[in-house]
Amino acid sequence: MFILSTNYGLNYRILSEINKGKKPNSLETDDEKIYYQRFFDLSLDLLCIADFQGYFRQINLTFAQTLGYSVDELISKPYVDFVHPDDREKTLEQVEKLAQGEKLIYFENRYCYADGTYHVLAWTAVPYLAENLIYGSARVISEQQQLTMTSNFDTLTQLSNRVLFLEQLKQVLEQSQNHFEHNFSVLFLELENFKIINDILGSLQGNELLINLVQRLKTCLKSNDIIARLSSDELSILLVEITSVQEVIQIVTNICQESAKPFIFNEQDILINLKIGIALKENEYTNAEAILRNADMAMNHAKKQGSQYAIFDKQMRQKALEQLQLEIELRQAIAKQEFVLYYQPIVSLIDHKITEFEALIRWQHPEKGLLLPDSFIVLAEQTGLIVLLGIWVIQEVCQQLQKWQKAYPNHANLKISINLSYQQLCAQNLVEHILKTFNQSQINPSCLKIEITESNLIENIEVARAILIDLSHSNIELCLDDFGTGYSSLSYLHQFPFNVVKIDRSFIVGQQTNNHYLEIVKAIITLAHALKMKVVAEGVETNTQFSQLTDLACDYGQGDFFAKPLSSQDAEKLLQDPQWH
Repeated sequence: MFILSTNYGLNYRILSEINKGKKPNSLETDDEKIYYQRFFDLSLDLLCIADFQGYFRQINLTFAQTLGYSVDELISKPYVDFVHPDDREKTLEQVEKLAQGEKLIYFENRYCYADGTYHVLAWTAVPYLAENLIYGSARVISEQQQLTMTSNFDTLTQLSNRVLFLEQLKQVLEQSQNHFEHNFSVLFLELENFKIINDILGSLQGNELLINLVQRLKTCLKSNDIIARLSSDELSILLVEITSVQEVIQIVTNICQESAKPFIFNEQDILINLKIGIALKENEYTNAEAILRNADMAMNHAKKQGSQYAIFDKQMRQKALEQLQLEIELRQAIAKQEFVLYYQPIVSLIDHKITEFEALIRWQHPEKGLLLPDSFIVLAEQTGLIVLLGIWVIQEVCQQLQKWQKAYPNHANLKISINLSYQQLCAQNLVEHILKTFNQSQINPSCLKIEITESNLIENIEVARAILIDLSHSNIELCLDDFGTGYSSLSYLHQFPFNVVKIDRSFIVGQQTNNHYLEIVKAIITLAHALKMKVVAEGVETNTQFSQLTDLACDYGQGDFFAKPLSSQDAEKLLQDPQWH
């Protein structure tokens, strides 16, 4: 843990002189020299001067008495000899930072007392490179202080955590209610691409980048403003003593400018994509959680609008209330089974027969009628209800397959494809649940096809690959959906066990008027076939598109040209008599 040196009572006059390259014992006046020596000798802090060769040069009496050694004992041995073996590497890393020119460091390690017990020391240190010396100040951290720090502070950045931040915000809110002139604002920051940066750089350098970002943020704030780390990629800032909205916007603008500057790692420029939500003080606020939630809501609004920041307003509040009501209704709908599946046929472009249906969920809302997925799927994902919906879809698909295969023996190999999000894909015991459900319905798992988009794969590539391999080994077909729209679609063709590629509808619609799209479609089909994969063209709407795809040897087509998504009853009629013959 890094403890702010202001808690140490360390003399910043001396530290600032050292940072300027001036050695304390060469200060300008005799009075300053006397003051320094008295400060060093009488300070209640544990003070020392060490060299980069690993030895103490000077130690004050408090340091020696606290650890139970004589000054000579401490000076005669390398200082790492007194450090717990597990903390020695970390200590030397901090010393190396000073040797490389870092001006100020904070860190903790465990020191061995003369009685053999270990105690945690929290250090502040600065280098004096002109003479290869380190000036350090430490204090003993009690077990109770360690517990308090662990429960209230983020261990990496030493920023307030969510628990402490809400308590700090609560105190500021109470003060503002008693003194109306006390204005404040809360910022909610999300590092949009931090997860990807962590994967690229590794967690150690990702952590260093985060610490550097925090240092930049502090340059945009007043000393009494508070920064907190809420999660791995989320920060919050409490701006106190705000005079106007314009002041808040200027601070946010400065933050955006600072964060937009590249961070350099291994001679590479790394850019952070920061989104900020702003919640201003309002008289109706009664609890800290509501303010933080509104700032979070504003941040999400900024993301959707493609803006760097957004201010929470009444329209967002109304939308939030509507979302809350929708969540309540969604939970009730799952309990009451108000959902239905519609089926869109996927047709062979060779013999024009239906080979499968894609199952598409709809919500039969008791008041609003039939709702399409766009109106509730995102909320289901945000609330985790998507997993329950996925379980229901799998069970419903099994029952429908069982019914159709029994009624139409000539469609014994009919398949149904379903879409899975990353949350659904990673649901506990997914493969076991699918196999158990199909076994109970006496349906072969090969009759199920799972479609997943690239955006769902990049959440955690290794986890997704492991799950998809398990599904493939269970004889379940896998389809890469919306192919061509992602950043790395080509790489996924050999990384994952996909059987089918579904070309995004934008290419199919565009190929009729743009030869570039037609060439792209041709290339995708050729590549997929070379990799022994089948191809489905999504969004087939015209006879021209149908003919072009047939000429390109595309395997299957799906779209309004064949049929719109149909109820199970209408889909069954289509099985009996396909209308495009």
